[in-house]
Amino acid sequence: MRRLIVVALILAVTIIVVNLRTHEVADTYLFTVPKVLKAGEYNYIGYTILNRSNPASSKVRIEIGDLKDEFTIYGSGRFKILAPKEEGTYKLKITAGNFRGEAEVRVVKDSLIFIETDKPIYKPGQTVHIRVIAVNSMLEGTEDDVTLEILDSKGIKVFKKVIHVDGMSGIDFPISDDPNLGVWKVKVLRNGRIINQLDFRVERYVLPKFEVKISSRDWILPNESLKGYIEARYVFGKPVRGRYLVEAFRYVGIWEKFAEVKGEIYGKVEFEVPPVEYVVSSPHQQAGGLILNVTVFEENTSYSQTVSKMIRVVPSDVDVKIIPEGSSFKPGIPFKVLIVTRTQDGELIDREIKLLIGKYSTGNVKTEEIKVETRGGKKVVELKPEDWVETISIQAQIDGKVVSFVTLGKAISKSFYIHVEKVKGERVGDEYEFRVYHPRGKVVYYEVVSRGIVLFTDFVEGDVIRFVATPEMSPESKIVVYSFSGSEVVADYLNFEVEPNFQKLDVHVDKCEVRPRDDVTIRFDAERVGVSIVDKSVFVLAENRLNLEEVFEKLEEIYGKPRIEVHMPVKTLGSRDVFESAGLVVLTNMEMTRGEVSQPMFGVLEMGVKKAPVPTATLAEVKLVRQFFPETWFFGFSGKELKLKAPDTITTWVIHAVTLDGGLRMGSNEVRVFQPFFIKADFPYSVVRGEEVELKAVIYNYAGREQRVLVTVEEDGREIVEEWINLSYISEVKFKFKADNVGVKRFKIIARSEDFADAMVKELRVVPEGVTREEVENFVVKDGDVLQLKTEVNLSVPDSERYYLAVSGSYMAQTISGLEGLIRMPFGCGEQNMIIMAPGVYVARYLIATNQMKPEIMSKAELMATVGYQRELTFMRDDGSFSAFGEMDKEGSTFLTAFVVRTFSEAKDIIYIDDNVIERAKDWLMRHKRDDGSFETVGFVHHRDMMGGISGDYAMTAYVTSSLLEAGYDVKDSIEYLERGFQNANNYSKAIACYALALVGKDYTDEILNIAIRDGESMHIPTGNKVTDVEATAYALLALTKLGKPEAKFFASWLMEHRNSNGGFYSTQDTVMAIKALTEFSVSASTNVDLTIKIKFDGKREIVKVNS
Repeated sequence: MRRLIVVALILAVTIIVVNLRTHEVADTYLFTVPKVLKAGEYNYIGYTILNRSNPASSKVRIEIGDLKDEFTIYGSGRFKILAPKEEGTYKLKITAGNFRGEAEVRVVKDSLIFIETDKPIYKPGQTVHIRVIAVNSMLEGTEDDVTLEILDSKGIKVFKKVIHVDGMSGIDFPISDDPNLGVWKVKVLRNGRIINQLDFRVERYVLPKFEVKISSRDWILPNESLKGYIEARYVFGKPVRGRYLVEAFRYVGIWEKFAEVKGEIYGKVEFEVPPVEYVVSSPHQQAGGLILNVTVFEENTSYSQTVSKMIRVVPSDVDVKIIPEGSSFKPGIPFKVLIVTRTQDGELIDREIKLLIGKYSTGNVKTEEIKVETRGGKKVVELKPEDWVETISIQAQIDGKVVSFVTLGKAISKSFYIHVEKVKGERVGDEYEFRVYHPRGKVVYYEVVSRGIVLFTDFVEGDVIRFVATPEMSPESKIVVYSFSGSEVVADYLNFEVEPNFQKLDVHVDKCEVRPRDDVTIRFDAERVGVSIVDKSVFVLAENRLNLEEVFEKLEEIYGKPRIEVHMPVKTLGSRDVFESAGLVVLTNMEMTRGEVSQPMFGVLEMGVKKAPVPTATLAEVKLVRQFFPETWFFGFSGKELKLKAPDTITTWVIHAVTLDGGLRMGSNEVRVFQPFFIKADFPYSVVRGEEVELKAVIYNYAGREQRVLVTVEEDGREIVEEWINLSYISEVKFKFKADNVGVKRFKIIARSEDFADAMVKELRVVPEGVTREEVENFVVKDGDVLQLKTEVNLSVPDSERYYLAVSGSYMAQTISGLEGLIRMPFGCGEQNMIIMAPGVYVARYLIATNQMKPEIMSKAELMATVGYQRELTFMRDDGSFSAFGEMDKEGSTFLTAFVVRTFSEAKDIIYIDDNVIERAKDWLMRHKRDDGSFETVGFVHHRDMMGGISGDYAMTAYVTSSLLEAGYDVKDSIEYLERGFQNANNYSKAIACYALALVGKDYTDEILNIAIRDGESMHIPTGNKVTDVEATAYALLALTKLGKPEAKFFASWLMEHRNSNGGFYSTQDTVMAIKALTEFSVSASTNVDLTIKIKFDGKREIVKVNS
């Protein structure tokens, strides 16, 4: 996120002319013009007019754009001019007497844009309420025209609208019943530039009943015990009574439970965990640490809530980072290393440390020792490796303990550190700037976290991160930065303060506690106020939810095993430790076993359809059936007084209010909806048809005396439970439910005693059973088209059919929407590894080229490409070629080596690729080129499907030639060979040769168009096989795109129509080439789309506008 803060007259252009004439006309003119003017507003220009050092007068004429003004000035002072309304770069001209001057100035919108949503997390089918706030640099309300976009978890744009913001504006966005789950983004753009963004999650969830918090230090030494507090409170404010269990895990190759602490809790309790003693770690991977799992069990029910916290186990109270200036070194050339020393709480500190430098090559080792002392927490050390050095290790020690370690190679380093520090920024509305120290050429990902909730994520391809501080970041937030180092993630975080910079808005509630449906009056000291009132449970649920969970799950799967064992007290800090210590979740694929916890379940009854003897006492009558349980009670605008009726949810409601009356002001308050006797239904989000489940209802009694309670449950009006219970404080009622039909079931739960009565209605969704099966049709439409789409699907599971119509202005939209299925962790032999790596590389290049760079997807793509690259190097033979099993094979493979050259040259835009690897592979291929320009087919390919239709010398030569040309190599004689044999080649070989020839500007596309089959608005190359049809058509599309032929769109249309639901095709090679072709076509053919599509279905009409 980038914003420009305009501070007038700080940066100025000075225009001076001295006239030595001596008559009364001024002889000295000086004007100070702001380099940045506020669009559509009056801006001030300073001046000094003199005659022989005495004040003089002069007429002044100002011109900027179409605006002109003229007036008389005297002596020194300032005057105001009206800037153009449109942003841009303008020439400002000043004429005064015989003075002529001009300056180039930028005109920008002055408004800061803030976004807020009513909640940080939503269920499918709910509505996202969005408020956009526009203020000027003085935090006063202003007007602005901006574009609001919403991207789903796959990065697909699902909403776009130009809105006029007059101070504050609201937008509602309904989520479909079956959306892509995960992190969604709201972006606000001005003139195509992102000026603010905000993340929210879409998940299927059940709100928690109470909140559990762990209070403790974030780090310990190996021989220290850990003390802390556990606090558990219901969302309606009462303390939780029950038992707690603390499980402590240390990493010893697996996550091993080394301690368990249990006891009783009533609201808050202190705990102590014994010393961890030792952990397993790798200096390069930085894995390890201590995990606390804290579970609180509600008394007399089976409900529990678990939270986790990562505690860093550190060898010293000083954290040392070693940051080389690059990811590799060149022998004989000096390079610099930055040493950073901080306390374990993140504060820079001066400290003397010892560096042990090791220099290695085959049969040669040299070590040296350097003592350095940091100043301001930093010190730059220069090292000069000798010509023979192949590897350098740098080890930092404090008091004889190893506290940090990195290694560097002549190619790519095995590890590096990353460090972030704040450069500027103090308060809301300021542009914050952070400097990231890391090796050059690395993409840095970052996310901003406030109160445990990720506000947004992004990445930069440099060392400077900038964004404008929003009110949500006040009073303190964290920035977490990370990057990929080979097969690992390195990370750092920094707490930063954000001063509110806005006045307090008074929010007064007439009653702090009310009953359901009671009248509630909220008063504000402002005329127009934006108000949101949300269930506190939502914020409890949203805490500690990461945007990047999938990345770290994959890291844990692949790299969870240790490399070395480090005993007390040697320990290094891992990247996951960093995330956890920043207040974020622990993610692991290791099984975290739990101890047996036995506790009495007093008052828990197993209930079926049965009648119990009814006491003769008179029971209280139900006066209100509670059934209004929103997560957002109110979102909208109010005057000085807002009158509402309380919802039926027993909870605490969080009130957030914002106004622009008297400048930007914010305020908050809470109101509790409570009654001493009530029911809470503990139902899952949904159940599957045919499943028998146990449902639960919990009855709470805060009356201070035991109650004899009759509990009844009705299912769709039919009574299924009736039983008496003795209730002192809390009891759980269980009953069986068999889900017979798809749809929504309504349960009415009633609890009555002599003194109290409560009733509530709870709905439960029943979903179809079975495995999802999809049938996909793809179409390309243009102005005037009328399409009749079929909706009949052969299904074995009744009531499970759903129909989706997705419309996009991008050719690659569906392929990108299936990205999770296309980007996978590479594995297997040299062939399997490339089969999996290649599609992700092409998708990532598309994202970069089209500015659709969603950090979560990009980080995953970068990780997979990095892992794939390093794995493939293990199958590189000594002669530079590649084969399925490397040196175990008899010889290298022509096809696989060319495939590696092509993919690695494409991947250079995403990750570090050693040019020498590609150069050696090229040399091997060239050694297998015959005198006539053709390439030999050498080696065996185990996975024949990866070759697609490549068979014979001509097709192989076309493939190798195109791969070498894409990598930037000259193969003139091979081009001549392809031209000589073109007419005699089969259709597949012609397509691939046409692409190779197009790469050097030779046009053979007429031949391709002659053999193509046209069907309406689509064309393809027939080969007699559906798999090679896709691949040949992809090569034809690449050739036509390269040469700028208009027929390319017909081949793109045919490929679009033959994708599966994940955006892929039939096999490996056709998917790789089709994605590559569609990517190149989409980038070259990207245009603004403006379509209105009318849809009729089942008696309904919808109008969809597509503009991108």
